[in-house]
Amino acid sequence: AGHQIMQSGRVMQGMDVMSAFGLPEAEDYYHIALQFQELHQLGNAIKFFLTALRVDPLHSKALSSVSMLIYKLGKFTIAEKFFQRIIRQADEDVVRAEGYNGLGAAIEMTHTRLDTSVECFREAVRLKPDYHAAYFSLVHLLGRICDWRTWERDLTIARKMIMEGNAGLGPIFALAFPLTDEEMCQVTRTRAQEVIPIIDATRPHFLPWQPRYELGIRPGERLGLAVISADFNYKPVGQLVQNMFKMIDRSRVEVLCFYLDAIDGSHILVDIAHSVDDFFHVKGVEPLRLAEMVNNEQPHILVDFNGYTEGARLEIGALKPAPVAVNYLGFPYTLALPGYDYILSDRVVLPPEQYISCYTEKVAHMPFTYMINDHKQSQMGQINTSYTPDDAAKYNLSHHDRQLIFANFNHLQKLGPGTFDLWVRILQGTPKSVLWLLKFPKEAEAHLRRKAAEGGLGPDRLLFTHKFGSGEHLRVKRGASVLLDTPDYNAHVSGLDAMWAGLPLVTLPGANMARRCGASFLRTSGVEELVCRTPDDYVNLTLALGRRPA
Repeated sequence: AGHQIMQSGRVMQGMDVMSAFGLPEAEDYYHIALQFQELHQLGNAIKFFLTALRVDPLHSKALSSVSMLIYKLGKFTIAEKFFQRIIRQADEDVVRAEGYNGLGAAIEMTHTRLDTSVECFREAVRLKPDYHAAYFSLVHLLGRICDWRTWERDLTIARKMIMEGNAGLGPIFALAFPLTDEEMCQVTRTRAQEVIPIIDATRPHFLPWQPRYELGIRPGERLGLAVISADFNYKPVGQLVQNMFKMIDRSRVEVLCFYLDAIDGSHILVDIAHSVDDFFHVKGVEPLRLAEMVNNEQPHILVDFNGYTEGARLEIGALKPAPVAVNYLGFPYTLALPGYDYILSDRVVLPPEQYISCYTEKVAHMPFTYMINDHKQSQMGQINTSYTPDDAAKYNLSHHDRQLIFANFNHLQKLGPGTFDLWVRILQGTPKSVLWLLKFPKEAEAHLRRKAAEGGLGPDRLLFTHKFGSGEHLRVKRGASVLLDTPDYNAHVSGLDAMWAGLPLVTLPGANMARRCGASFLRTSGVEELVCRTPDDYVNLTLALGRRPA
């Protein structure tokens, strides 16, 4: 009876009923925790999972549930300890595999000890060979640290898993894999199927306000624009849009921001919050309540800046708290979700002949590049100051006046062995040049040096540095000669950074939005001659730029 009462949402009343018949057992506390989790009262859920474990330290379901909940709340160091406990206590390989998978994920999210994370995923797959999520995580992480020794075999297996509809590969990570349109579409559709049950469970309880379009916008009424994102902070999206809201004609448009992440106190977050009509902090708010909060403001258009990226809440736009829902900026591909009406793009990154059946949104083309940027407003101090060889020497770096420096400032997971082979050819053709990369992550350096040595290049031909601070990185990057784009997943923010810093960007466009951003930037800037058609063109043009007089 107590469980039935809890399932109706009356958790504490159900607990009182159980207490009347004696002290609740671990299983009872576990069910109480599940009900709190269903109600999105996550603090109470953790409390009762832990209570269940105090009553029965071997309660495996409570241990697994609290481990995952703590991980999802971003408490990765604490989650590590719980996953280690699962591994110690498990008496079945399947359960132990889940512990290693969770431990690998928690370690990876701290952005430290990535080699240890790789071994955790390997062990999870060894213990449970059909553990698709662990295998996808392993392949992604090997790509992230540029360990390509088994790349072709790993990708063949991953492609087969993808086309069989197996879940576990995040769409944003899949964009860095050399997948076909069909394979990328399947990844996105599979992920959408995980979101749809949340939408379906919430929709019967949600009755949104809908304006009457035939009446139009009434005299004196402003168009309501709701923007939802976890990235109104120092993440790349926040950097791109930080001054955008100040430029909107507020006499015609009311701007409402719904922020999904923690308050970090960054100047970007503060600036955005003070430049809109209303700013709502909604981290952890359950779907129905969040959809109602958006709808209560009666916006006409909702724009989602996340897509399938960390912290996303795509179910909100799909529930239609605003009559029109738009996918923009955070995820350069379709959401494959019913309810999203448009994707904002341009005719270079998404030309009409490349629309595929996977796109559920209509395409709204921007007149120039679709990607907004804020460099003119926020970075001109770095762009307009000089950067001499003497300045470079202070950072223990060379300078394009003294040496030919090819550079790429992306996450190294965007490389792939095919791209790096092109770069080796470029270095072979310019014997005194160097390739400047970021230790992003640091574990990739040894693998890339090994790969370069296989191409006959000495260790002095690769230069690795840590990321530079926000107040100096554009200025320092001006010491490079040429920025080399990554064809499998183009430079996005780092490409814009380099172009504003004055570097020529050489790009080789591919078949989807993520592989065509460089071409869009160059076309908008009027330098389409830096857009290559073939891998050989990419190498030859870069060599020509490198050999020209300074």
